[in-house]
Amino acid sequence: MSEASDYYNTRFGPQLIEVAKADSGWRDRISLVGLIPGAVNATPGQARSFASLDEKDRVLFLMCYFYSALLDQAIHSSLREEHPDFDHLARYPKLVGILGSANTNLYPANLLVAVTVHMQTLSSDAVMALFDDLTKFMVKEYVRFFSLEYPSLTTQLQSPESQQRAILAVFQEVERATDPPEPDVWRYAFTQGKNPPNWKLAEKMIRTCNQVFGDTLAELKAT
Repeated sequence: MSEASDYYNTRFGPQLIEVAKADSGWRDRISLVGLIPGAVNATPGQARSFASLDEKDRVLFLMCYFYSALLDQAIHSSLREEHPDFDHLARYPKLVGILGSANTNLYPANLLVAVTVHMQTLSSDAVMALFDDLTKFMVKEYVRFFSLEYPSLTTQLQSPESQQRAILAVFQEVERATDPPEPDVWRYAFTQGKNPPNWKLAEKMIRTCNQVFGDTLAELKAT
């Protein structure tokens, strides 16, 4: 088991719950701005809870949350009929903004940009090694979820054929992930901390995600 997969299996879930519930009224949502150091935001409890994690856990938290939010949004886009059951089962806090966007799902790639502003002692190579390991693990985890966990916990996707269709649909949606965003609405928030965002590193992580999911999708189609 890699360091990244061990974190996902042991610490990510409890830490996700702790961060989400740190502000009253935000238990089902996490504000992106609360995950950016130095940004003035409306979720000080979430910001403090997240900031209390050590550097590597903050980086891994953001990577794991990226894959959780990505799965949630991929199901919503490509398997809309499954989303109510999935939402009830997973109960992931939604990634949102503040003020007018406090109830709007944000593009998960923002989380990978946030990774780059939390790097203090970790090098780009070390971060990419963690992300590579996590990505390889999450590809298998997505398949396991749709072929084992989800069918056993719901009345959905009971046949191998329906499971395969669901996996292919989600992988196709994930493969369409694009370069990390640089919207003006978040540019201000991302420049408030001591470390400027490394857009190139965030882009490299996105391209790695696309490549691994794309390669696996091709293999699945060939079987």
